[in-house]
Amino acid sequence: MANLIPSNFFSADQIREATDNFSESNHVFELSNGYYNWYSGKNENHHMLLIRKTVDKFYTYIDGKIFRDVAISSMVSGHKNSMKLIGCCLEFESPVMVYNGVKKHYKLEIREEPWKRRIKIAEDRHRNNRCGA
Repeated sequence: MANLIPSNFFSADQIREATDNFSESNHVFELSNGYYNWYSGKNENHHMLLIRKTVDKFYTYIDGKIFRDVAISSMVSGHKNSMKLIGCCLEFESPVMVYNGVKKHYKLEIREEPWKRRIKIAEDRHRNNRCGA
């Protein structure tokens, strides 16, 4: 079974430095539900990071969503179509999640993928979740 705890805890200063203080040039996208902003970044140990910052601080704590997010992200992080959760930062008003291994940030928007590719990703994720890998 996957390790359910992020292996790294980042300071707020490390997150700000990695994202150039959440600069607009590092802003990758905002989900349509408006709960998260995604930023690209890097640090001395990781050349390509994806950082998820919660916009609505209350959303994170509703029904323990942050704990569910950490658990699910940790369980599927080994899958080829999932981002690898490497840590988080608890020093902001809402937790910030840090992911590694995203080669093309602009490809995160699955709605822009062809239907055949979307179905393949969904099947792979379903198979991975069913097998508990």
